[in-house]
Amino acid sequence: MHSTNMSIHISGTNGIPGTPGINGRPGIPGQHGLSGSKGDKGQKGQEGVQGLPGATGQKGDSAMHKMQVTFSAKLTVHLNNIGSRTTVRFNSILSNLGNGYDPRTGIFIAPISGTYSVFFHMLTQYGKTTIMYLTKNGQHILTAYGNGGCSCHHLASSNSGIIHLSKGDKLWVEARGGLFGTDSEFYCSFSGYLIYAD
Repeated sequence: MHSTNMSIHISGTNGIPGTPGINGRPGIPGQHGLSGSKGDKGQKGQEGVQGLPGATGQKGDSAMHKMQVTFSAKLTVHLNNIGSRTTVRFNSILSNLGNGYDPRTGIFIAPISGTYSVFFHMLTQYGKTTIMYLTKNGQHILTAYGNGGCSCHHLASSNSGIIHLSKGDKLWVEARGGLFGTDSEFYCSFSGYLIYAD
């Protein structure tokens, strides 16, 4: 007669949870992944608000204000026995920027309006009392005088002024008496230049 051992299991109550373990060390970084494909172009954003107006810039110079005007001419011939006021044709040009002076007539025509500096010089003929007149549009505005009766026989004289000319105004020198001019010694001249344009 055999005997049989029988085990009887009785379930107990759950035990108290254990203390959490210490965090492990970080793992080794993984390799970089492959670049992804380029995404589609996004839609155009909305137009921004208009900015405030900028400050007003400085006024630029016009072509007229930049234009240079000068003239200078000398007399290379004698003018003898000028009985009445005669326009002196200073026949040899030294400078003529702006092409305002015409040696054929002795007249300067202002190419632009502005303030000009003008001057003229003379040497009288031997024993000749001579008067020169700076003339604007037919009206003389400056005078130079040389007394031919002095013991020096020749007398130098000059005058100058700062005047306003409008575009198209004419300016020339008239003389009465006699002027000493040669092609080697230059004593008589008529010159001017634009100081600033209007």
